[in-house]
Amino acid sequence: MNDRLLDISGSQYAAPDRGTSDVRAEARHEVALLRLADQVVHKLAVRMHPEARSGTTRAVPTDDLVHCLLAGDEQAACDLVLQAHRGDGSLRNAYFRSLAPALCQLGEMWDSDEVSFVQVSLSAGWILSIMRALRRDMWVRLPTPRPGHLALFANDPGEGHVIGVTMAADLFREQGWQVDMCTWAVTDQLVELARRSAYPVVALSAGRPIEPERLSGLIIALRRATPDVRVLISGRVVDLMPGIGPLVGADAAETDFDRALACCEAFVTGR
Repeated sequence: MNDRLLDISGSQYAAPDRGTSDVRAEARHEVALLRLADQVVHKLAVRMHPEARSGTTRAVPTDDLVHCLLAGDEQAACDLVLQAHRGDGSLRNAYFRSLAPALCQLGEMWDSDEVSFVQVSLSAGWILSIMRALRRDMWVRLPTPRPGHLALFANDPGEGHVIGVTMAADLFREQGWQVDMCTWAVTDQLVELARRSAYPVVALSAGRPIEPERLSGLIIALRRATPDVRVLISGRVVDLMPGIGPLVGADAAETDFDRALACCEAFVTGR
């Protein structure tokens, strides 16, 4: 089976062999996702962890981190973040204080044509590598998953962007969830994985408009495979297509992390 659990390699960010206009459109879509990820982690920081606003936590200077990323010095960028946050005991400060501001600055630099598609794409891939290093370095500090708090986080089949869904999965884990991730799977693979593990919650993320009939068909297939599953739709598609949740038969549709977390808590606790 070709499902890639927790697969966050940056290889999909290599510039595609397409025309200039296609590359530019795809790159702008990637930056939109970076900004959404930035919004997600900052909302979580303010609402769930007020102390993150105090300015007392350590952080990598954004200019320094962005400079390393754009210079192609992945190791230096990773070392900066690990040195600043290894002692935090949590991923949240690394995401809130260091990575999210870097994502935001890259988006601003793209808008002002200061950086190229290749630079933004490679930086996104390296940020994913830093996230992987942080998880590996801090893994033992994650709480033991709470009974019944099991979820599968997946991109809508055909969706190739993983930063937002990966951040969300990590932040769920810090809240006591066991989260498996499946990216780049076709529909049949995703349904089979859900069936084999009987996940009570499946969160589907999409960053672009999608065909409601296709997504509805996926949700129907998930429920046939696992009758009690609850399905959450998340990502930018919820803003781009208002009412997408009821339209495709999902149990909920949210872009706000706090509300998405509350929905999933209600799914597994019945409260």
